[in-house]
Amino acid sequence: MSEEKQEAPSEPEIPVQAEQPGIHAIAGGDGHRPPKEIDPRLLDPHGVLSAPNVFPGFNNVPFRGPVPALKENDPEHKQPQVGVQAHAAVLVTTNPEDMKRYEEIMQVIGNGYGQLGAEERQYDDSIKGWRIFIRWWALFSYVPKGRSNG
Repeated sequence: MSEEKQEAPSEPEIPVQAEQPGIHAIAGGDGHRPPKEIDPRLLDPHGVLSAPNVFPGFNNVPFRGPVPALKENDPEHKQPQVGVQAHAAVLVTTNPEDMKRYEEIMQVIGNGYGQLGAEERQYDDSIKGWRIFIRWWALFSYVPKGRSNG
């Protein structure tokens, strides 16, 4: 009779999935791939982002979409809402077009028609200028679908 040495049972190995482009481990690590495009209904549920600004607006914010006939005694469900349109850009201070854009964005924010979300600056010695990352929101008022005055 030969005596065989038995090894202690080891813990089972857990397969590790290699990180692949487009797979988001943070979202559960199950290989979920996000859609290539975001559903436009999530971006603009009331269909007003592409509409032009109409002044004077509501509560000092321009309208987008149809301007309702507002009455002081309208119920709250018929009142306009304030929405935002998100923007982000990297601007370079040595580029005159970028500087003009930066000044325009700051003017919109200063006039109360936008809000600054983030601004980060980094000096680039090779161009002797600043690179500015800016994230901001344009404010607008709108009447949500199904809430028009009528």
